[in-house]
Amino acid sequence: MSSTLTESRSTPISTPGTRYMTSLGRATSPFRTAAVKSQNIPGLADALVKAGLLSNAGDSGRGITLALAVSPSKSAAPHIPWVGAAALPVNLTGALVVTASKASSSTPTTLVSVEASVLLTSTLKLKKFTYGFNNDQVHAYVELLSVHDIAVTKNDGSDTSYTVPLLAYMVSEKYLPFVNPILAEPGICLMNGNFIDYATVSTVCLCGEDRVLFASDIERNRYFA
Repeated sequence: MSSTLTESRSTPISTPGTRYMTSLGRATSPFRTAAVKSQNIPGLADALVKAGLLSNAGDSGRGITLALAVSPSKSAAPHIPWVGAAALPVNLTGALVVTASKASSSTPTTLVSVEASVLLTSTLKLKKFTYGFNNDQVHAYVELLSVHDIAVTKNDGSDTSYTVPLLAYMVSEKYLPFVNPILAEPGICLMNGNFIDYATVSTVCLCGEDRVLFASDIERNRYFA
């Protein structure tokens, strides 16, 4: 992207490819009370107590908001390293910070501050098909599906017992819904010189030549740079 994307929302919580994107900003996390509680994130309640945001681990957590900030590395920002048959792996390497704040205070408290490599799963979805003499085009987009793995490479002092579970939850519930609309528009364009019967198109089969076009066309999506 040419500029940093930002999103800011607040909701009470309770405790129990080889083409790169340049930057992504802070995304505040709106979670329903039951949603966070059902995740049973180890150590999160204790961390909020230690930070002075909860009176005890059984506190309802009213007025507390979690926020996630993702800052991709300039040297190894989100990318698709290879095209798989069933799904596209997406690597996100950079700084991830989770903060918590109370409605009564404007100063957030940092719960997690790490550098990490996040492996996401994604899929390629068809968007539009266009007929053209010797230039049939299948327009498609990448949809991020889930967090497969998080490997912390540098930890700035946060409790490791809840670092990975909390990051996995925040990325899944907040980061993915935030970036998927960006990936869907304008999407990427896969081209094939053969004539294709639209009625029979259900999947996109990527051969070696298609991979070259995929790498080229994905540059036009503002999620990548």
